[in-house]
Amino acid sequence: MTYTGNGSDNHVIPHQLGIEPGFIMTKRIDSADDWTSYHRGLDVTNPHQYWLELNNNSAKQFDSKGIWYQNPDSNNFYLSSYGNANANGANYVAYLFAHDPSTDGKIQCGSYAG
Repeated sequence: MTYTGNGSDNHVIPHQLGIEPGFIMTKRIDSADDWTSYHRGLDVTNPHQYWLELNNNSAKQFDSKGIWYQNPDSNNFYLSSYGNANANGANYVAYLFAHDPSTDGKIQCGSYAG
């Protein structure tokens, strides 16, 4: 999906998955910025405070404010004012992967420890 940033905290982006995303990748498409990613396994309680930059070899990044304003839900994902994923007027592409936590869930976003 694509979206336009607004530079404000709690920018709500509807995703239409109908289930909570387990993994989100965003990339600004009108300039050369990093691939910023959310993964549900980055923290047990507050994964929205962490992110990965897929085009770098750095460890997970942390900020109590985070790039993600709050954890995503079954309808939306939420961005803070960081330019990596929400610069005012900037254009982005987002790839979302659902996570079904039920025992018979067919779509799972596990974890990786590098």
